[in-house]
Amino acid sequence: MNRYVVVDLETTGHSVKKGDEIIEIGLVVIENNQIIDEFSSKIKPEQPIPPFITRLTGMTDQDVANAPTFTEVIPEVLTYLKDAYFVAHQVQFDYHFLNASLMKHGYKPLQMPVIDTVEMSRVLFPRANSFKLEDITDYLDIKHYSPHRALSDAYVTGLLLIKLLDKLNNLPYETLNQISPLTTFFYGDLEQIIVEIVHNKNIKDHRMILILKMVSQ
Repeated sequence: MNRYVVVDLETTGHSVKKGDEIIEIGLVVIENNQIIDEFSSKIKPEQPIPPFITRLTGMTDQDVANAPTFTEVIPEVLTYLKDAYFVAHQVQFDYHFLNASLMKHGYKPLQMPVIDTVEMSRVLFPRANSFKLEDITDYLDIKHYSPHRALSDAYVTGLLLIKLLDKLNNLPYETLNQISPLTTFFYGDLEQIIVEIVHNKNIKDHRMILILKMVSQ
């Protein structure tokens, strides 16, 4: 599978069970290591935006007064998430919050492989001082212009993912084989990507051997 949908949510808090809601969603679609599509929407919650969330995101009740409700954006959001990896920086939060919100509105939860760019960054760039999104992107010279806004966070996470996948694809077999057992302790499904990379490398090597044999004859 070569489709990744990077998701970032801005919310009124951390728990759907306690009444917290999504106030902004950003999606970035990556195929063949390129960003090919994006989607973003402010979302009108059923409650006022808490002051600390306004301080963090800059979003006010007035900003979302004319925005669609979460129920209205669900069908479009789900179309982006078909046949893809669900990617986020600290993916457990976004994946679980989105699933809890979907179930609250009568939808089935998502069942798709997930990738956490925090986990990948720790493995592939272990010398970074911090793995917070603003820190790891700064470490890799990725510009982040609007932190804590959904599409901006999703976009820079997408650029981070491209760098991570590129580094992973260029690792030798020996290193990939060393990383693979570690992924069993991860929340995300990185092992599945490593298996795909090794498989593709084997195919390329096999083709190269055949070409060399043909040339030598």
